[in-house]
Amino acid sequence: MAETLIRWMDGGAPAEISGGTTWGMPFARGTVPGPGSLRMKDAAGNPVASQAWPLATWPDGSLKWAGMALPATGSPSDTYLVTADGGAAPAASQPPSGGASVTVTESADAITVDTGRLQMVINRRGSTLFSSLSRDGRAVARDARLVSLLQDRIHEGAGTARRAAFTGGVTAVALEQSGPVRAVVRLEGNHRPDAPESGRRDWLPFVVRFYFYANARSVRMVHSFIWDGDAERDFLSGLGVRFTVPLEDEPHNRHIRIAGADGGFLTEAVRGLTGLRRDPGTDVREAQIAGRPTPAPDTWNPEVSERLHLIPAWGDYTLTQLSADGFELRKRTAAGHGWVGISGGTRASGFCSLSDTRGGLGIGIRDFWQSHPGQMDIRGAATGEAALTAWLFSPEAQPMDLRFYHDGLGQDTFEEQLEGLEITYEDYEPGFGNPTGIARTHE
Repeated sequence: MAETLIRWMDGGAPAEISGGTTWGMPFARGTVPGPGSLRMKDAAGNPVASQAWPLATWPDGSLKWAGMALPATGSPSDTYLVTADGGAAPAASQPPSGGASVTVTESADAITVDTGRLQMVINRRGSTLFSSLSRDGRAVARDARLVSLLQDRIHEGAGTARRAAFTGGVTAVALEQSGPVRAVVRLEGNHRPDAPESGRRDWLPFVVRFYFYANARSVRMVHSFIWDGDAERDFLSGLGVRFTVPLEDEPHNRHIRIAGADGGFLTEAVRGLTGLRRDPGTDVREAQIAGRPTPAPDTWNPEVSERLHLIPAWGDYTLTQLSADGFELRKRTAAGHGWVGISGGTRASGFCSLSDTRGGLGIGIRDFWQSHPGQMDIRGAATGEAALTAWLFSPEAQPMDLRFYHDGLGQDTFEEQLEGLEITYEDYEPGFGNPTGIARTHE
């Protein structure tokens, strides 16, 4: 029986695996007939829920590389033992203990995925990436969609640049893995103009994958798009994913969390009860600061509770990271009113959340400051339906300009191109600067 001991790269195990984990493993030729023979045990020798699938095979058909997955767990092992039983066991996966697993239900109109803690409904067609995301039966987000902005020119002096809004339209949905430990759903489509009468064509083909793990309280989303515009007249001026967040509690029991740099966070309520001229009471202030439900208003200092409607509710927040060197954070009460600067810093982590006492939604962008210009928006936090937008390309940055950086410098012949290579190292030929087909991926 083939056995392989694996360890965490950082040494000991993390405190928890909140979203599940995946890695790849190589195997010697002829030692593992297929993923169905792979099993896992923890450091104590106990069987561990796992899932395996082939990534590559040897010429004799034996397994060369396998993908391996573990579910979310609050007590990961320091080491794991991967064994190959020669195919004696019938199943390719070990389902999680306690009955929790990723379950997938397919219909003609949608795919529903349940991790045991999260439930997502993905429509097969339309303008949404998913129609609902629920945790323990309560909707935390709805109508996730891709949004983009197309600008028709780079503003250089006189004239006005115009922007057109687009929304991602899903044309194909496929179930790539169906559990029981890990499920993957792939969506394909392109961006469609919000005003079809504008004459703008569909553009920016995209692929989105959602990764689900048993017991996980989060979902990993990987988004890729391919540039298919005309670099001389199409300038991408915004690209993001937007989520609708339903809220029910009063504004003083709604909470904002936005990550800054070096572990710092903006933590405040939509309607703050601290720093007022009158004190609502120690219990009220401490509860709100901690993000807990406040006591009922009729138990507060009446000098505050009777004037609650006179305390502003801050509905909109924006964090922009327009370069690798700095971010800005600001807020306002609502559209049509002025922005108030909060703070700034160096390199933001790229996370924001909006919640009330029943829960909410958090969004994080991997390598946020490194992939600048990025932006995180919260809109309508004081209303019944707020919007969270994770901008993968900030609409406040200069538009993406993919025009070639020079006019060819007269290098029209092979001899002239060789002469240019002698001085700038650049192997230039007409058409080498065409950006069509360039792709970009975000998580």
